Amino acid sequence: MKIIIVGLGSFGGSLAVYLTNAGHEIIGIDLDMNRVEFYKDKITHTINLDVTDQFTVSGLPIKSTDLVIMAIGENQGASVLGTANFKTLGAKKIIGRAISSVHETILVALGIETIIRPEKESARKWYKKLTTKYLEESFELNREYSIVELRLPEKYIGKTVGEIDFRNNYNLVALTTIQESMVSSPLGGATIHKTVQGVVQHNTILTQDDIIVVYGKNDDIQRFLDK
Repeated sequence: MKIIIVGLGSFGGSLAVYLTNAGHEIIGIDLDMNRVEFYKDKITHTINLDVTDQFTVSGLPIKSTDLVIMAIGENQGASVLGTANFKTLGAKKIIGRAISSVHETILVALGIETIIRPEKESARKWYKKLTTKYLEESFELNREYSIVELRLPEKYIGKTVGEIDFRNNYNLVALTTIQESMVSSPLGGATIHKTVQGVVQHNTILTQDDIIVVYGKNDDIQRFLDK
């Protein structure tokens, strides 16, 4: 895909690099020339441009772009004006970034259907991780359902997936297991490497080194951990 990302701060810049490495054509835009210079060799294209100026924005290849991501964080005014300009100039799809409830309300009023809230989502993710015992990672599909990575409570260690019977006992779906290993870096340090073990089977035995990945309602996940 051809994607325009406006705002090359920590969020927008990182997203631009990930998407470039995944093979997408990225046009990264920022008003700060230092950021443009920093990312010029890391993403497909970088442009120093003021998106609040509609005439300047009109020079971008908007019609041939699949997606515009407004990743501006610190300047809500520039985010709103830039979004309005891309909308007026016929962008096919715009994803907005909201950093406050008022900002989000304005983006919704502009007709932006998909809104990213990285600070709020990160805070909620860390809240869950800090307050839910055994939780390693979580991906909320909505407020009710999640896919989570869990350390196994001791009572489940040594049992098979069939013996635990996730679906009938807890209304959960066990997807896979993950095992961690330490990998040395060229600089002498070490990082944790996660290896997905494949789809779990009825006779898969769970060990204390396993991280189990399950899908289901948040209440059922908590019930599995509490029971």
